[in-house]
Amino acid sequence: MRMRQGVLLVVALAGCGRIGFTSAGSGSDGDGSVAVGDAAPRDGTGDGAALQANRVFVTSTRQTPALGGLAGADAMCQARATAAGLPGTYVALLSTTATNAKDRLALARGWVRSDGLPFADSPASLFAGQVFYPIRLDENGTDIGGFESSMTYAFTATSEGGVYTGGGDCGGFTSTAMNTTGGITFAGTSAWTSTVTMICNQSLRLLCFGVDRSVPVIAPIVQGRIAFLSTVWMTGSGIVGADARCTTDATAAGLPGTYHALLATSTASATSRFVTTGARWVRPDGVVVVDPASTLATGAAALASINVTAAGSYVAQFLVDTGASATNVAGTNASTCSDWTSVATNQFPSAGIGYESGAPAFFYTTNRCSDPAARVYCFQD
Repeated sequence: MRMRQGVLLVVALAGCGRIGFTSAGSGSDGDGSVAVGDAAPRDGTGDGAALQANRVFVTSTRQTPALGGLAGADAMCQARATAAGLPGTYVALLSTTATNAKDRLALARGWVRSDGLPFADSPASLFAGQVFYPIRLDENGTDIGGFESSMTYAFTATSEGGVYTGGGDCGGFTSTAMNTTGGITFAGTSAWTSTVTMICNQSLRLLCFGVDRSVPVIAPIVQGRIAFLSTVWMTGSGIVGADARCTTDATAAGLPGTYHALLATSTASATSRFVTTGARWVRPDGVVVVDPASTLATGAAALASINVTAAGSYVAQFLVDTGASATNVAGTNASTCSDWTSVATNQFPSAGIGYESGAPAFFYTTNRCSDPAARVYCFQD
C-alpha cells in the first residue's frame, strides 16, 4: 500500500530514537543509526531509507500446526525472513499452555510492515488494542488479501490480551489434532489475533515478529480529512440522526469540520454523501484509511480498520451499520431499516465489521434494526 502522494517512510528522529514519518524524496535518513547486524535494512520503498524498527509480516506460505513446537514455528518465520532478505531474528506470534505470546515479545519494541508502515509500538499497547496498519503483507511485501478465508487466517492460540486463549494449542503446535484460535491478518484491534476457532489439521499462516530492537513507533503524522467510528447509535431517527451522532462525537472530541455518516439509503449510495475529489481520509490517530479519496467510490475503501473513535479509543469487535453491499451502490428499504427510520426486530440492515480493512469493513453481514450497540462510520466533509 504505497501512497504516491507523499509515500510514508520510517526514519529515526535524531537525538530521540523515536520512529516518525516523512515524505518520500526528502533525502533524510534520520540520524543514520542502524541496529547491530542490520547493515542494509530493506524498507520496501526502494529509495534506501533505513528502517530502525523491527519488521512484522505474515508468512507467504501456509502450513499445518505440526511445526515441532514453538522452536519449529520460529524456524519457519526465520526461514521466510531470510529468503526475503529481511534482517534480524524472528519469532512466531503463538501461545501454548505453557507460554504466552506477549512474553515472547517482551524485550522488543516497535514493529513496521514490509512496506515501512507502522503496525504497533509495544507489546503493552499492541495487546491493549492499539494497532495502526494491519499486518496483511507477507515477507516479500505482497498483500495477501482483505477478505476472510483460510487464505488470510493465521494460527495464534492467543487472546486479544496476548495470552493463551484456553481454546487449544494443537498439542503445543506439534499435532494436527484438536482445535486452536486463529486471527485475521488484515484486521485491527483484537481480531488480528483472536477471531475464529480453527481445526488443527488446516493449513494456515504464521504471524512473524522481529525481536532484536526496542525503538518506539508512533503513529504517522498525516494530513487529511478525519474519519472515525461513532459511539453507539440506534436507528429510528433517520439518516439525520446518524449525522447528528457523528457531529456530537466530533464536537465532544474537539475535532474540526463537519461530519456525515457513511450510510446508504434506498435511493443513494454512501459515497454520494461526500466529495471524493478532495483530501484523503485519516483516522484520529493519523492512520490513513482512504487514499486517494476517489477510492471511496470503488467499493473497497479501507486501508486500515476504521475502529478508532473521535476521542481516540480503539474499539474491538462490533458491527457497523452501512445499508448497502458496497460504498458506491444504493441500498434497499430492507437493507437500510426503511431509510434508518425503523427499529423493527425483523429487519436486517447491511453491515460491515469495524475491526476489518478492505471491503468487509463496509459490508460483510447483516445487523438488526433494533440493535442497541451498533455504530456508524463518520467521515469529515
